[in-house]
Amino acid sequence: MDSFLLRYVLENACFCAEHYRTELQRFHSDPKSYEISVSVAEFFDGQPPWETITLDSGRFQVPEGLFNPDAWGLDNPGIHKLVWKAIQECALDARKEMSRSIFLSGGVTMLQGFAERLQSEMNRLTPPSVTPKVHASPYRSHAAYLGACIWANGAGFHQAKITRDDWVASGSACLKKWHF
Repeated sequence: MDSFLLRYVLENACFCAEHYRTELQRFHSDPKSYEISVSVAEFFDGQPPWETITLDSGRFQVPEGLFNPDAWGLDNPGIHKLVWKAIQECALDARKEMSRSIFLSGGVTMLQGFAERLQSEMNRLTPPSVTPKVHASPYRSHAAYLGACIWANGAGFHQAKITRDDWVASGSACLKKWHF
């Protein structure tokens, strides 16, 4: 319940600031304009511990840790640096195409401004001759499920699947068809 409630507040109140320091300066000049309340009473039976959850600067400070993990007290690279590292580990001739083919998937990428922030961070990391492109489908929170559904309906799935009867007959030896 707690993780669902956090996700609900995150999706309804938070956003990724394209320029964190600028957003912080705007907040300090007019804190009331950033305040937002999210009703959470409907998630509780009986007397809820809170009727609403109110955020102000936390709206953009919470997601900032995705790009600046120091904000969360972590010593890790930000998501943009991880994407850049993955691209750099590709063959030289594929890097330009990989930079133009950054596809978002998963629920946290649904945060307002996430795609734009990742795009601007990637623009800073790439050389001028490369134009990165972040693709953000409106269905990206279910992208893994949709991809699995498409794959399960294809011919490749029927060749790769291991049925219960296969497992009973051969045990772990049936995994060899996956070339482990």
